[in-house]
Amino acid sequence: MDLIVEDCVILPMAGSNPTAAAMLIRDGKIVVVGTVENARSAALPGARVVRLAGATVIPGLIDAHCHVSTV
Repeated sequence: MDLIVEDCVILPMAGSNPTAAAMLIRDGKIVVVGTVENARSAALPGARVVRLAGATVIPGLIDAHCHVSTV
């Protein structure tokens, strides 16, 4: 099953775009990070959509109980 995460700020930490608006996850792997249109067009029919109300997403960040802060 595909999962589309949108309505958020995604910090991919790679590539030329510093942020993205959506992410497509298929079988537990990130397939698309980009615009909502990119994620939706690549998704299989029946994909689940999760809207995160403006939350920040950092894919692949493993929390080793560090206290991350912004300055």
